[in-house]
Amino acid sequence: MKMAKKSLYEAIQSLRNATHRDSEISPFVLGVLFKHLERVEGKDYLGRVVREEDNIELELDTILTEIEQAHPELSGIRHLHIKSVEKLRLFWLELDRYLNEVTDLSIFIDDLIEELSSIGSRTSDLFPTPPSINNLALQLINPGSGSFHDSMCGLGGSLLSTYKHVTMKEETLQLTGQDINPINVAITKVRLFIEGVKDATIKFGDIISSPQFVENGRLEKFDYIFIDPPFGLSWRPEGDQYDRFIFGTPPSSKMELAVLTHALVSLKDKGRAAVIMSGGVLYAGGASARIRQNIIDLDYVEAVITLPSNLYQNTALQTHLIMLNKDKDLERRNEILFINGEELYQEIGKRKRAISEKGMQKIIETYRSWKVEGGFSKIVRNSELNESNLLPSQYIFSNQLTIEPFGDIEVSMDKLEEMNTAPLGDFVKLFRGYNVSPSDEDTEGQYKVVKASDIQEGQLHYKNVTRYNIQKKFNIEDYRLKKGDLLITVRGRSIKVARVDVEDEHLLFSQNFLGIRCGELIDPQYLKLYLESPVAQFILTSKLSGTTIPVLNRKDLEQLPFLNIPLEEQKRIAQQTEEKHTKLRSEIKRVQNEMMQNKKQSYEDMGLANLFSIKNRA
Repeated sequence: MKMAKKSLYEAIQSLRNATHRDSEISPFVLGVLFKHLERVEGKDYLGRVVREEDNIELELDTILTEIEQAHPELSGIRHLHIKSVEKLRLFWLELDRYLNEVTDLSIFIDDLIEELSSIGSRTSDLFPTPPSINNLALQLINPGSGSFHDSMCGLGGSLLSTYKHVTMKEETLQLTGQDINPINVAITKVRLFIEGVKDATIKFGDIISSPQFVENGRLEKFDYIFIDPPFGLSWRPEGDQYDRFIFGTPPSSKMELAVLTHALVSLKDKGRAAVIMSGGVLYAGGASARIRQNIIDLDYVEAVITLPSNLYQNTALQTHLIMLNKDKDLERRNEILFINGEELYQEIGKRKRAISEKGMQKIIETYRSWKVEGGFSKIVRNSELNESNLLPSQYIFSNQLTIEPFGDIEVSMDKLEEMNTAPLGDFVKLFRGYNVSPSDEDTEGQYKVVKASDIQEGQLHYKNVTRYNIQKKFNIEDYRLKKGDLLITVRGRSIKVARVDVEDEHLLFSQNFLGIRCGELIDPQYLKLYLESPVAQFILTSKLSGTTIPVLNRKDLEQLPFLNIPLEEQKRIAQQTEEKHTKLRSEIKRVQNEMMQNKKQSYEDMGLANLFSIKNRA
């Protein structure tokens, strides 16, 4: 019987009241292990602990030694040793009564981990891989006989899921795992032991600095690998005796990339792996881009799947599942399948999600059948990738988006491809903005630097631009704006465009923009109209990437399809539009003044006119 959630929560609070020094999960796991051994071997370990009057800590240590000697696969469980044993007598007695009503102890531990991770563990790092991610990765890897390895096994969720999977298929799979946290290693061993797994090998150590599965000085090879590394951590790129960084040495800020290369080097020649990655690793430039390109050139990336956000308890970060395959089927070679699964979730609690069962089946079916579906999946040749960018959003986008101020926009990309277009970069020069320091702001400063807030409704409000006294030496020509230049914002969801209509040799712009200088075949006002159009806004919005603040890549702007019509026709359209807009703005101003006069008349009728005066019209 599954313990009621309220009872489990109360048991956790009881434990917290008993001790303030120990990880909450250790007393539970030991209690469950003792109960399991009582059921299968008749050992009354829990009774021995709570009845001991002289030295309860020594008795617990003696019991753990006995268990490790009788069951070598449980060596290291003394890492679950508890300092405050004396205070836990009553708790363990209560837990024993709870567990007498629990039929499946494995399910109890699953519930315990879920509850502790949701309410926040006090002293242990309980950030388990969500079960729905474990299940999806496992179904995609589809392990059979051979060897399965998790280099960051955490609490053993992937290993347990894999064991159940191959048991149903009646196949034999050697399970191995490693983790940097000795408590996690001990918990994983207990969970596998209770499930009936006798021959798994779980080791303690950091896979980057101290990989434990090594043969003759080289990394041991596995048929199947799953890794869910912590996000956003740094590492020390020191010498590597295991030749893991043959694709290049990942930057110190990109430990996830180091884990990815570790997984590849640990795979057998026909091996398959699934690795969870945050978005930044998939599109970062520099050394990261070169490493990705080297991996792509060897045709090891089979699929990249965007997962829903808010799947993890400790972060709302959107994650991606990278499927690696060293021996792709012939029809899949030199191609990558991108899948957008960000909407395939179900709410399972407050601020908590899981991949829905229907969504999981859709991803699995698409992956196995290598299927293309508009707005959901796309197959891209390795040679057609955008600078090794592996973000699915770079290649998949719905043909309908909400674009302000137009509303819901549906664009026919097929029709656009039939028109006479060329990449925008063929006609213009793009240049980056200056990274101005707030400390240089000075009302008497020599330079004016345009910020995003200076652009309203497509107009550059020149008089409001902030002045700066820039102390740092720089080449002003790299950032100086000229009359006729365009500015386009590159950070944030809203893509603004403005034209520079003044000549000021000290006018610069911030790094939140890209500057656009038109060639002789492009009319700036026409280009501004085009960039503000639903079509261009749709394409550029679909190309935004980034985890916290969406960013428009310079390369994506250069590759924007531009309607290549004669210059005279461009000027005619731009002039005609501007003349009409000028008349409309004048009419709008007249209507606004008329509305104001109407209000003033109302105030006079109300007797309020003599009570106020307008000093400065807004």
